[in-house]
Amino acid sequence: MRVAHGFKTRWNFPNCVGAIDGKHILIRPPPDSGSYFYNYKGSHSIVLMAICDANCEFLYVDIGCNGRVSDGGVWDNTLISSRIVTDTAGLPSDAKPQGSDRMLPYVFVADDAFPLQRHILKPFSLTRPKVEVVVLACTALHNFLRRDHVTQYTPEGSLDCEDVARCTILPGTWRETPDLLQLQRKRRNTSREAQSVRHDFMEYFNNEGAVSWQYKAVQNHSKISITNFVLQ
Repeated sequence: MRVAHGFKTRWNFPNCVGAIDGKHILIRPPPDSGSYFYNYKGSHSIVLMAICDANCEFLYVDIGCNGRVSDGGVWDNTLISSRIVTDTAGLPSDAKPQGSDRMLPYVFVADDAFPLQRHILKPFSLTRPKVEVVVLACTALHNFLRRDHVTQYTPEGSLDCEDVARCTILPGTWRETPDLLQLQRKRRNTSREAQSVRHDFMEYFNNEGAVSWQYKAVQNHSKISITNFVLQ
């Protein structure tokens, strides 16, 4: 009940008695262990399975399962998992959240790697159309925040920016996000008109549209490219 009170007061989530997740702890595998500790990410690990309270403090841990086993599989082999399934974990009886007539059980929250059960709550699975709507909503929210809350939304370093003095580009931290992949390049047939348009823009930017610092920037970029080529 103390844990549930913490989730309600801190996160506005009633009848929640813990958050479940598992993490791989990288190890140097013991001699002659073969692929026993080899996980799906291509490294060797043991798994830390944990339940935490609203203050991110550990309530329960299970440590040592080999990394080859999935999060869901590790969870199924824990003592607390069998207790929850057999209703012997000591959870409080179902109760109505404050201000509601709904009788709800006390639950643990988890991600999609874990089973959906009476006392384990996980999100609805996203189908492709729902994912598209979510991404579209994120783009609209991005525009709103960039327009009206730019200082709070984009802290220093989050976007690419120019170092004018050195004529270089400073990459933003967003480039370190592993889930954002470049599109695959594909050769395409280009029309003469398109090539002509590109050539016209090139002529403009090298003549009447030129800025005072651009040749210094190009020269500096060439030096960096040559240096990287030599190092590689």
